[in-house]
Amino acid sequence: MLYRVPAIQTLSALSLFLTPLVSIQAQAEDIPEIIVTANRTANTVDETIAPVTIITRKDIDRLQAQSVVDVLRSTPGIDVKTNGGLGSGTSIFMRGTNSDHVLVLVDGVPYGSATLGTTPFQYIPVSQIERIEVVRGPQSSLYGSSAIGGIIQIFTNKETRGQSFYADTGYGSDDTVEANAGFGYGNETSSFNIGVGYIDSNGYNFLGSTFPDTDNDGFDNTSLTLNGSHQFTDNFKLSGSYLLADGENEYDGYSYKKTRTKFKQEAASIVADININDIWSTQLLIGQSKDEEDNYLSSTYESTFDTKKDNFSWKNDFIIRDKDILTVGLDYLDESVDSTTDFDKDSRWTKGVFTQYQYYGEVFDIKGAWRYDDNQQFGSHNTGNVGLGFDLDEYIRITVNYGKAYKAPTFNDLYYPDVGYFKGNSGLKPETSESFDFGLSGEFKSVNWSANFYTTSIRNLIEYQYPTMENIDKANIDGIELSLGTLLFGWNIQGNFSHTNPKNDETGNYLTNRSRDTFRLDMDSQYKNFTYGASVIAASKRYLDTNNDNTLAGYGIMNIRGAWALTKNWTIKAKVDNLFDKEYATNRQTYGNELPYKAQDRFAFASIHYKM
Repeated sequence: MLYRVPAIQTLSALSLFLTPLVSIQAQAEDIPEIIVTANRTANTVDETIAPVTIITRKDIDRLQAQSVVDVLRSTPGIDVKTNGGLGSGTSIFMRGTNSDHVLVLVDGVPYGSATLGTTPFQYIPVSQIERIEVVRGPQSSLYGSSAIGGIIQIFTNKETRGQSFYADTGYGSDDTVEANAGFGYGNETSSFNIGVGYIDSNGYNFLGSTFPDTDNDGFDNTSLTLNGSHQFTDNFKLSGSYLLADGENEYDGYSYKKTRTKFKQEAASIVADININDIWSTQLLIGQSKDEEDNYLSSTYESTFDTKKDNFSWKNDFIIRDKDILTVGLDYLDESVDSTTDFDKDSRWTKGVFTQYQYYGEVFDIKGAWRYDDNQQFGSHNTGNVGLGFDLDEYIRITVNYGKAYKAPTFNDLYYPDVGYFKGNSGLKPETSESFDFGLSGEFKSVNWSANFYTTSIRNLIEYQYPTMENIDKANIDGIELSLGTLLFGWNIQGNFSHTNPKNDETGNYLTNRSRDTFRLDMDSQYKNFTYGASVIAASKRYLDTNNDNTLAGYGIMNIRGAWALTKNWTIKAKVDNLFDKEYATNRQTYGNELPYKAQDRFAFASIHYKM
């Protein structure tokens, strides 16, 4: 039976950053999980009209993930492109849209590079993550620019009650060493959490043994998270969070020489939650994120790209007639660039005002949202969403969504100086999109399933056409996402398949760098103190150029894992990724010898864990 909890009951009790903790408790009590990203309010998953996926700490531990990419690959509608192994450049494509069409938040703060427009997922420490919420489909009506394909929000570790401590260390292929530790404490009014992590790998040669490049491409990352909160009164709570990732990665540049980047990533926020009265609650958020990189060619310093995003958000929720929620809010975002590369413009602001209305009935739910953005460079944009959820019976739910979104060009797109093979185009127009989604989902006994059919039309899509970025008049993307989960003969089985058809409407060619078909199957079981499982991951071929003349072949790999609980507190874990040592690539080097970047070959890792 589809179990429904009125959103109004959750909203009055849960604030934005408390929600992930309560949802974990909710799992233990066998009630629906809470998600906050889809509507910027607390809703149960079965109420949410947009297609969503929640990745919990339990999922991360089960997969023995060492990167955010490892867990995002399990999500329907997501395709991944990497430049090699640990720490290599990573791009996420959601529902066939561009890699910069995914808005990424860390604890509510916009995160990523203002010059590239993408997020360095490879640097985000997965050991410090408590939960990831993925919302597929356009969300500009609530979040503004960039959310054409969807949103990924990452929540760092937090603690509510009692005390906890964890520590783990491990060693594996490519001389990979990892160590993590964390402590948390909380009582009825206050909580505090600190986590530290370190990973170092000698790596391997991402371009293989091809002359003249024969060096290994290593990676190291030291991370820190801090979270705290205090409930001053029944109606006032103050929270804060901080994430730091600092390290270095090596890769193969166009010059054949060892190229390396020293990086520093930060995200910080302060949040005030205030209950004005029984029907009105307000939230104030002040946040900042930084993406800083120093680039070296061999041992010679080459360039610096430091970008910063300062944001402010004021959100107000009003409870109406016990079944309705009216949300009204303001957003402000300031992006700035400090670089040795000379950009014609190095800063801009965006102001946004948004409103949303949600109705939750016994049989159907309705959501409507509208947003007005004023961008310093590109003026005003209006976006909107409307959604309907209908319970056909106690086992089947139907959802329908329609939304408009937009994406402002990045600083690189607009103002990067001419370097021969690339230059900015100050004449670019913002991208705009319209999307329609129809979904079916159900749950019966131990089987849960979902199917989503979508179509997206993007005008002025920005695409690289040598030697600069150009607007395509129109691109069309159609797709389907299928997922199934069940318990069969003691095995917990989760599988999903996604098919997307991303095409340039002018030429009829497929958009570059994304697979049309992706598949994932996870199988896990337990015998006494042993847990064991396997994952099968596959993707079809992808086109590397706009003419569709060059391709990279599809691939299929298998990962296996196991864990032995020695005692209540101690566990030994081991895994082998790419068990059959499949040689494959999801990207190639450009502006050089254009060799494929070799993806991770067989990789074994063992670790020991303590958890109080």
